[in-house]
Amino acid sequence: MAVIELVSRGNKDRPEAVRRFARKVAGLVRKGVHAAVIDPHRPGRHDPGGMAAAVCRSLRAEPPDAPPAGRPVTFAAFRASPLPPRVFLDDLAAGDSLPATPLFLDDGAFVSLPLEDTYTRAVAALDPSDLPPPSRP
Repeated sequence: MAVIELVSRGNKDRPEAVRRFARKVAGLVRKGVHAAVIDPHRPGRHDPGGMAAAVCRSLRAEPPDAPPAGRPVTFAAFRASPLPPRVFLDDLAAGDSLPATPLFLDDGAFVSLPLEDTYTRAVAALDPSDLPPPSRP
C-alpha cells in the first residue's frame, strides 16, 4: 500500500497542524504504508526543517539535514519496509523542475511520480481567464 500526501499551507500554519500531519504520515508508515510527501512550501516557523523532518521526528527516526540554502523545498518518499523506515529526499530551488519523486509499492519496487509532466499538462489545460491574478511578494 502507498499514499501520496500533498502538504497545504494549513498543514504548516500552527504547531498542532504540523504535529497532526506528521503523526498521520508516521502512523501510516508504521503500519507498512509507503508515503510520498509533496511539500511545495518553504520550511516555516512551525516546521523549520520542513515536513519531512517533522515526519521523521514523529517516527523517532533521525531527521534529515535541513534543506540546503537556496534549495528550501523538499519532496520526500518514505519506504515503510523493511524496517526501519527510510526517507529519500529531493531538495528544490525556485524555478527547478519538479522531481520524479518515488512512490514505493513494496520493499524494492517503486513508481516515479511524474510531477513536472502532470503539472505542465494540468496548467496547459486551464483557461487563463480562470487563473487568479499573480500574488505580490
